[in-house]
Amino acid sequence: MKKLILAMCTASLLFSCTDDDSLSTNSAPVADNNGIEVVEVSNGNVVQGTRTLGDGELALKFDSEASFQKFKNELLNESSFARTETISKYGIKNLYDLADDADAELEKIGNEATSLSDFNAKYSEYKKKYEGLLITDASDNSDVSLYVPNADSPESYIANKDGYFVVGNEVRKISVNSENYPNYPSLPSTPGQKVPSQEGTVAGTNKVELRPRSNTKIYFEAYAQGYYLRVKMSAKKHMWYGWKNDPHRQYFFDSYLDNNFVYLGQGKYGQEAIVNRLPRYIFNNKKAVKNGFDIILGKRQTAAKFTGEFHVWSDLTSEHDKDGNDITEKVGNFVMPKCLESKAQIVKIDIL
Repeated sequence: MKKLILAMCTASLLFSCTDDDSLSTNSAPVADNNGIEVVEVSNGNVVQGTRTLGDGELALKFDSEASFQKFKNELLNESSFARTETISKYGIKNLYDLADDADAELEKIGNEATSLSDFNAKYSEYKKKYEGLLITDASDNSDVSLYVPNADSPESYIANKDGYFVVGNEVRKISVNSENYPNYPSLPSTPGQKVPSQEGTVAGTNKVELRPRSNTKIYFEAYAQGYYLRVKMSAKKHMWYGWKNDPHRQYFFDSYLDNNFVYLGQGKYGQEAIVNRLPRYIFNNKKAVKNGFDIILGKRQTAAKFTGEFHVWSDLTSEHDKDGNDITEKVGNFVMPKCLESKAQIVKIDIL
């Protein structure tokens, strides 16, 4: 599947800055054509001179504010998967890598804890370890997982696992204390195209929580960012000590949107490109979607509401044989997981 363009994130990170007077071009690597180089940062300072490499964590350094803004804007037009690839080429471990480590550590704590009180003691130390870098889900007190703050904003990918990156002679660190959501103007509405009736169950409008099993929650949300429509899905599983992120789920949906909607992909040179609607959107790369996904699906060509519906499944509601293996079907030139309309969770869309 071609890379889908990730939406411009509604959350913007705040920064605290420290001046590093010792920054020097003498020992720094030569910047690439984008004005980006890799340096080490330790305790808010760039490691260089007589200090030993390995004292800090690798971080991206931009030669100017203009280079930083250019790179940031380029990330805005990439999918979350492409962003991860872009950053990994520099050898940087970022906050998403840290969140993966934290999730594995939480699984280990849950497996090793001998009682709820033992788990709570270990969990308290666990949260302190990641304080200031990862956050809990404030909307769900039962969720014990830690997440990247302002997830999917470009800065959350750019910052290293200690939260640092460098612009010019300034070392910046992300702040997780607040989230700012820009207000987008409402667009005038027009009637949407009628969608053919389907066999599935209507789960709700725009944003739903699905329960394919009593111990699993699947979240689906479609929302607007200006003229763009974003879609995101994620999952949580219930453990004996509480709910946590479920990194093992796969996600599928079919889309039925009005005639003014155009689907977007990424062109040969990374540019926004109009593409044909896929018969099914499949997110089954377990490494890439272990924290769910958040993409730009497409945009409207005129100022109006997004209308239509999505038919949603996960690997818990797609078809399997008696041995638990996926059953596939071919639609046109595409081979995809078989998903029955009778098991579809239908999410109606009505968004300014």
